[in-house]
Amino acid sequence: MSGLMLRASEIAKATGTKHTAVLNRAKRENWPHTEAKDMGGRIKLFDARRLPQDVREALVAHAAQAPAQMDLPLPPVAVAAAPTPPSAVGLADWQRRCRDARMAVLMEVDRLAAVGGINKAVKTLVALASAGQLPRALQELVPVANARAGGNGARTLSERTLKRWRSDFAAGGPAALVPADTRTPTAPAGWEKLFLRLYRIPSKPSIAETLERLAERLPEDVDMPSYEQARRFLKGLGAVERDRGRRSSGALLALKGHKRRSTAGLLPMQVVSADGHNLKQGVAHPKHGRPFTPEVVTMLDSATRRIVGWSTGIAEASHVTLDALRCTVSTHGLFDIFYTDNGSGFVANVMGGEVLGHLARLGITHETATPGRAQARGKIERLQAMWKRAARRIVTYRGRDMDREALIRIDRRITKAIRENGASDWLMPWETFMAWCQETVDAYNARPHSALPRITDPITGKLRHMSPDEAWQKHLDEGWQPHTLPETVLEDLFRPYEERTVTRCEVSLPWGRYYATALEDWHGERVRVGYDIHDGSRVWVRTLDDGRLLAVAERDGNVIPEMPESKLEHAAVKRAQGQIKLLDRHREEALAALPTRHGGTRPAPEPAPQDRLMISQSVERLKAEMSAPAPTPTQPQTPKERYRKALAVQAAREAGRPVDAADLQWLERYQKQSEFRVQQELHQDFGGAYVAETA
Repeated sequence: MSGLMLRASEIAKATGTKHTAVLNRAKRENWPHTEAKDMGGRIKLFDARRLPQDVREALVAHAAQAPAQMDLPLPPVAVAAAPTPPSAVGLADWQRRCRDARMAVLMEVDRLAAVGGINKAVKTLVALASAGQLPRALQELVPVANARAGGNGARTLSERTLKRWRSDFAAGGPAALVPADTRTPTAPAGWEKLFLRLYRIPSKPSIAETLERLAERLPEDVDMPSYEQARRFLKGLGAVERDRGRRSSGALLALKGHKRRSTAGLLPMQVVSADGHNLKQGVAHPKHGRPFTPEVVTMLDSATRRIVGWSTGIAEASHVTLDALRCTVSTHGLFDIFYTDNGSGFVANVMGGEVLGHLARLGITHETATPGRAQARGKIERLQAMWKRAARRIVTYRGRDMDREALIRIDRRITKAIRENGASDWLMPWETFMAWCQETVDAYNARPHSALPRITDPITGKLRHMSPDEAWQKHLDEGWQPHTLPETVLEDLFRPYEERTVTRCEVSLPWGRYYATALEDWHGERVRVGYDIHDGSRVWVRTLDDGRLLAVAERDGNVIPEMPESKLEHAAVKRAQGQIKLLDRHREEALAALPTRHGGTRPAPEPAPQDRLMISQSVERLKAEMSAPAPTPTQPQTPKERYRKALAVQAAREAGRPVDAADLQWLERYQKQSEFRVQQELHQDFGGAYVAETA
């Protein structure tokens, strides 16, 4: 068949007659036809549009019931060139299904109309649809196309409906076939505003609790909603509107759209993120040995997802952050941008000041995230889960998901062991904890990361993601090199500096005074004082403007005893010799006063050998002490040693024992310092065991 030209065999099949009968009738009634070449001969082709009425009706009915058996072409349909309205993007699923079903029905009408005309095609399709005799696929589309087919789908199609759809399609295209949403929105009942006001509060009350409060405040002329009505009302709101007020503005960001930051094209050490995390596990305190949860600061390279530095301490202080920065620069080199939150450890003057801050001296740009926008730092925030997974393997894990009863039993055993033995085997020692942190970091850097490209595993031959170590090595192999610094530069670079005023060759820091005679010409001037966070015995004093080294000041470098040590020892020896002579004289007088048998007094006997030996030993010992060199006076070096000295001086004064005036003056100054108050609080918290420990 070609176009609308049919063979005699096709007409015979549609009308239910024989091939020869069709040819005889065509010859008898002189049907218009043309001849065409066929295999080994010529055949007659009849125009379907010029056949008798009864034959065309038979063709339409046959095509409608079995469209696959007769390929009737669809004539071109004139459709207005109207663009799909923007509202079509927001159509509901049922509207899209109805539109597509109507287009399928109209295509079948046009296909049948090519043989018997529009009217005949419409009538035939309506009749077959009502009788349920359409092809199965088309019959199933009839109730979908009829948006008002009823709940049981009994209503089908009508001639008027099909003709209206056809004219709408010709005028407006597929968009004109979209059914209108006739559902009318439910009118507010009057309780919705008050319900939302009670429901959208930070304490997050349930629907039932909100309804209880609503019943107390609802006006009498407004009907009380049921639980289902309130639930359906909330369900009709968007997620953001439903939780507005129940969450803060920052927490609502988790429900809103967001942007993903790409690291494509980023080189290592261009952007380094840092964040502090409180490990939820008990560790032995490095000073007093009692359990505490340490803080870990992690430095993450954004390009390779590699941990390039870390440090740990008692809290996320600037010194812990500074040590993490030192670890990063000393092992992986300098970086360009330091991306952190606004925590105290990252925005302290020791980190960010233009003059004293280490970042300024390193030429590093410090960028901070907007407060309350943790999503902007997702890479480093997600990294903290690594520490939490590792901490779960430790018996002293203290996370929220830890069993409370088991945690209480562990705490009791630790407390009992510390009370009886001064330490607990359940707690990880500080040195062991530091090694554990390094092992955790190494394991992370060697584990495949889902944000890195895929490679073929050299051992298994399977595809997997690269590990941070492999991504770092890949950049090294491609020619990238880190910008490292010499050890001599690193030693001075990571020494924190503070501004101080020189007073009579002295500079003061919160934990002590430092003295150098080279500072005599700088009395009253502001200088920079650098110190080592691990060694407080000396400081480095530099000029404020250009940083020239002025002196290395020693701690308590100008402190001397009240009297020279040799003079005090000499006085003590003289005092001891005088006491010995006085005792000898009293002994001689007592022996001389003893009566004899003849009534006289007994002459003073010679001292007994043991007495003579004791006296000579005492004299020799005193002589040896006098001839020995005077010992170098020592001063307490650690806060705990100074606190012990303060307690000893205070106890001697309260007991009425003689105390040197220098010690009393020192005690008066020391009790005004913050160090004394801190040590006093620790003493009150941990009792006598704290003072008894060695520093």
